[in-house]
Amino acid sequence: MSREARLQRVAGWAIVLIAFIHLAVTFIDYDTPSLRALWFVGSGFALLLIGGLNLVSAQLNDDALRDVRGVRVLTLVADGCGIVLGLGYVWLTGGTQPQGPVLVALFFAAAGAQLARRVR
Repeated sequence: MSREARLQRVAGWAIVLIAFIHLAVTFIDYDTPSLRALWFVGSGFALLLIGGLNLVSAQLNDDALRDVRGVRVLTLVADGCGIVLGLGYVWLTGGTQPQGPVLVALFFAAAGAQLARRVR
């Protein structure tokens, strides 16, 4: 496994871990079902999917990643969406919540590692 794939794997696992923490916090922050609680859970699921996509594409060797370019593109799009949403979160919270900048950095790291892989 290349250095870039290892970096993407580490970032993917970190995103998955944050997703599980995010989902667990739902039961602390919301004591009754509501639209806000559902939105919060949906954000946790989105994090889980982005992290999972990064784990899947990090496992693929360069030949396999070339053969299934759609996985590479989908992962990069997901990371890009995570960056945009993460930056929006940082802006809306005034940077007071540490998970915002951490997630933005992880999405950038995962996308950068994927782009650095030489897929011909």
